[in-house]
Amino acid sequence: MPAPLRGLRALDLTDALGHLCGRLLADLGVDVIKVEPPGGDPSRALPPVRDGTGLYWHASNGGKRGITLALDRPEAAAVLGDLIAHADFVVDSFPPDSPAAGVVRDAVARRPWIVHTAVTPFGDRPPGSALRADDVVLWAMGGPMYVCGDADRPPVRPGLWQAFCHAGAEAAVGTMLAHVARGTSGRGQRVVVNAQAAMVWTLMNAQAFPIFHGDSPRRSGGYVGSKTIRRRMVYACADGYVALLLMGGQGAPSTRSLIGWMDEAGMAPPWLREWPWETWEPGWAMAASAAAQEEMERIEAVVETFLRTRSKAEVYREGVARRILVMPVATVADIAVDPQLAARGFFRPVDEPRFGRTIRHPGPFARLSATPLDDPRRPPEPGEHNAAVYGGLCGYSAARLAALGGAGVL
Repeated sequence: MPAPLRGLRALDLTDALGHLCGRLLADLGVDVIKVEPPGGDPSRALPPVRDGTGLYWHASNGGKRGITLALDRPEAAAVLGDLIAHADFVVDSFPPDSPAAGVVRDAVARRPWIVHTAVTPFGDRPPGSALRADDVVLWAMGGPMYVCGDADRPPVRPGLWQAFCHAGAEAAVGTMLAHVARGTSGRGQRVVVNAQAAMVWTLMNAQAFPIFHGDSPRRSGGYVGSKTIRRRMVYACADGYVALLLMGGQGAPSTRSLIGWMDEAGMAPPWLREWPWETWEPGWAMAASAAAQEEMERIEAVVETFLRTRSKAEVYREGVARRILVMPVATVADIAVDPQLAARGFFRPVDEPRFGRTIRHPGPFARLSATPLDDPRRPPEPGEHNAAVYGGLCGYSAARLAALGGAGVL
């Protein structure tokens, strides 16, 4: 069976802020045509870089075809219109008030069946439409940076380009919702993704704490909590760290299972075996008494003493078997050999001439039984498919292609 969206086509005019949207559409079988300025997209150089290739670009643009188009040239509007006439989706991440964004909007407006997704830092309405942002700015203004890091140090963000990934993923979801609606109405929609809002959503319930609890969570490193409570979230084990939250009340079954495992190993003291987990809840969200905090730290110390005798792999394996809410803090090396990803066939071999060998490439984001997603393919070189797209799809002659290339349009 073909991939679920085989036969549909998308124009991807995004920079790093929206690359992942097109990659997810390509996984679903969409013919995604990546449009870059002549010479290539600057985000090709984003680190980490291997053998002259930006790996973020490589991972988020696999499966696409590549063409070039200089949208700042007078002839570009007509060329873009010819491309959009053969498209079902258009995705861009131009600043909303920029000339390039205007060119795209005008071209899409003449084709009401198009789903047009605009990925923006702060939306397309004033004052946000006039603001620009890099990944680090989105992490800061979206809120996650405020709660990431240690209390006695500046806030931090995760490595690489996670805000860009969140924005691109939200763009893919919005695009698909508009596509479903188009199946009923026959008309496309304009989807606007606000990357800052996407980052706010990653906070889950943290943004509601001031309303419901009168205060906000704090930066606390490997702990969670606020005000006068400090609960350990990251524990050392024999070869690294695991994430674990000791809970009472509705979380009691998980904690009881952990203590049972410790007891089998002879490492659960009698007072811990008899602990009333079902009624134990020492200020879960915001505040705890000094006595409750001391009690919690006493329990956590015993648990960590046990975990230090076990490897990450063993803790995870027993956690799954015993239904303990625990997970390893994985390194890149751990992910490369992760047995669950291996069982899913997540990493797929891709021939990559740029590296001179076959590489392991991130595979499709989901496994579908009836309509399997497409295998990954290497990302395109700048303008690699100009002849195939402009000639085969738009009907441009070789002479016209040469003229547009000579004029700096392609």
